[in-house]
Amino acid sequence: MSPQAQVLMPDAQPRASTRGKFMVATLFFAVIAVFYFFDLMAYVSLDVPKANRNKLLAFTAEHLRILDEASRIELGFPFDLYKKEVVRTFIYGGLRDQILV
Repeated sequence: MSPQAQVLMPDAQPRASTRGKFMVATLFFAVIAVFYFFDLMAYVSLDVPKANRNKLLAFTAEHLRILDEASRIELGFPFDLYKKEVVRTFIYGGLRDQILV
């Protein structure tokens, strides 16, 4: 192996550039400074997201109601039979009001 070739050992990790971290931090603080210097807070408001959220919630509730109406099915045989008073009296032995609170 030639002396110019570098061999990295498995436990050797390249060091992170301190200059790169400093540049990212500087950019971050510069953006914050520009935001406050030009008073951009006047253009940022939570009213629009709140209004959109309220519209979305209203749409969702209405949509679920429409889906429930469209997907409603009639239960049919055993459930229709259970609605009759004679059948409920037979099942509970006349004690339905005392058993169910």
